[in-house]
Amino acid sequence: MLAFGLCGLYLAFTIEGYKPLGHGYFLLRRARWISNGFESIYHSKELYFRWKNLGQTGQGFISPSGKHAVYEHEGKLILFGAKRGTNRDITDGQFGVPETVNWHEPERYIVVTYYEDQNHRPSTIHIPD
Repeated sequence: MLAFGLCGLYLAFTIEGYKPLGHGYFLLRRARWISNGFESIYHSKELYFRWKNLGQTGQGFISPSGKHAVYEHEGKLILFGAKRGTNRDITDGQFGVPETVNWHEPERYIVVTYYEDQNHRPSTIHIPD
């Protein structure tokens, strides 16, 4: 019982911020102690869906229905499907940090635009069933 309490305290002290995104999605800003980095504390943001950690990201783009989310993770653009809890790599061959995601859910596609890169045109991506 004491171990669970200590584990809970550790997790609580590593959380720096919480941002709800709607439909059960939220971002957690966390701090972790590290020994092999430039600084001794590593800061990150993690995207969650109902306490399922989807991974580290800068931001998350949630569909109006909440059925899908798009986020950047480890150099890839990921589409998460809440119904099945699955991830799909939707990177279009050249990486760019997403700036906006325009959702066209009834038509089953999204348009992603990217920051600061005039050579990276917006991506149109099909949303699978």
